[in-house]
Amino acid sequence: MPFDDSLKGKGLAIRCVQMLEDDLLERIDAAAQQREQETGMPRDTSPLTFWVRTRTDLTEAYWKRRGYEVLSCKWFPAGSWEYDHDFQISVLTKPVPLLSRNSIKN
Repeated sequence: MPFDDSLKGKGLAIRCVQMLEDDLLERIDAAAQQREQETGMPRDTSPLTFWVRTRTDLTEAYWKRRGYEVLSCKWFPAGSWEYDHDFQISVLTKPVPLLSRNSIKN
């Protein structure tokens, strides 16, 4: 799908990603707390890896500034996803630490 310039610069992507990140971390923390209470097993404290797939020429630099690192890139021919020219997609990742009970936002 072609890029909609009217949405550029409004912070929509980072707000959506932040909301998803916060919700997922809170769910994982709640599940870990319940499992810890039920089984006595300690929590896994290894960070999660968040993934973003983006058009390289449009927003790769944006995600890099927010701590993501390029994992891979792939070229797609014209006609893919309704584009009239070749384009490259980057896959970026970022480790995100798990929450501690006292760091959850209310």
